[in-house]
Amino acid sequence: AAQASHPVRTALNIGAGCGLLATLAVRTGVEHVVGCETQAAVCAAGRDAIERIGLEKRIALLDKDCRNIVVPDDMSERADLALFDAFDCSLIGEGILHFLAHAREHLLADDARYLPAGAKIRAMLIEYRLDRILEIDANLLNPYRFSPSFVNVDADTLPYRALSAPFDVFDFDFSTDGPAPVEKALTVQAIERGTVGAVLFWFDLRMDENTWISNAPQSGDALKWKQGLQFLPEVHVAPEMDLPVNVRHDGSQLRFQWQA
Repeated sequence: AAQASHPVRTALNIGAGCGLLATLAVRTGVEHVVGCETQAAVCAAGRDAIERIGLEKRIALLDKDCRNIVVPDDMSERADLALFDAFDCSLIGEGILHFLAHAREHLLADDARYLPAGAKIRAMLIEYRLDRILEIDANLLNPYRFSPSFVNVDADTLPYRALSAPFDVFDFDFSTDGPAPVEKALTVQAIERGTVGAVLFWFDLRMDENTWISNAPQSGDALKWKQGLQFLPEVHVAPEMDLPVNVRHDGSQLRFQWQA
């Protein structure tokens, strides 16, 4: 619908992979797509696929980081659409905020649109403890699992228990937000008695004003991203107890910790 009301002449596809999003874009009426993909083998496979379906005159895949693309050498004009899905389970870990900041300055028109348009990182505090390993009591290991980094998990396969309601962490507008570090102090209320030892997080993508998709646990959306899990020092909690959490990102890395 947006393409029909505001036709796109040139789209920039950041992290184009094999050109799937670029192909879908031209099939909805975008005149020309310039895609950038830093993995040479993936880019070559994409060029071959695009040629096989006869779209090589409308899609150009460049074996480049978008920060090395130059107008008009690599693309004839600034793009009026930024198209991307260069996310990890933390949303920002593949550097999309850095890429978009550069693209806004050098590769995109002032009135360019963004797809997706924005995103929210959301989280909840959980109890997720080891009980037994090969019939050996492993409970003494639980206090030592905390880590400053997170792991990628499929939450639907984990025996965890939610000890807080989901809460908002960061809200991004991809047309304006950049990679400058941000730190927030949050107060999260416990909803059950238990032992908080981890934070489980995910993101919701805002495709337009009315459409969201999510990789939240049990969301039902068949998205390629699962969830992130970061272990924290264990804290025993009771219902309605306030839990002070610090969360920080530096444009690429996301980190949770208890407030001092």
